Amino acid sequence: MVQIRQTPTEILHLYRSFLRLGSRWPKDHLRPDRNLKKVIESSVTEKFRKNSSAQEPEVLNLLFQEAERELDALKRLLDNEFRAKYPLSKKIASPVDNPTYYSGLMVAIDKAVNKKLQNSSNGIFAWYKRK
Repeated sequence: MVQIRQTPTEILHLYRSFLRLGSRWPKDHLRPDRNLKKVIESSVTEKFRKNSSAQEPEVLNLLFQEAERELDALKRLLDNEFRAKYPLSKKIASPVDNPTYYSGLMVAIDKAVNKKLQNSSNGIFAWYKRK
């Protein structure tokens, strides 16, 4: 028989870790209607609520280990671990047929984000100035 390793305190700590991580998730200014922060929070709440009735030690251990792996994966994404670990090579970042494509794309994205931020901060005046 497998002993239950996780206490209610450990499970609550894991749940709160997910919520803290979700609160740190950056806002996507380019797609403000897509909110990954809310998706993470609602998904975590739903999973923990759904599995709250689990009693069997084997099931509890599997659920806890799976949640720890998911939390670790989200932390790695948030910390850009893979971007640092696997940087783009010059060959990929500057294709021979169009070497400035990606740098130009990044400039265009930055302009779009800045424009959206300016328009949203000006409110009704931004709409009035465009007319």
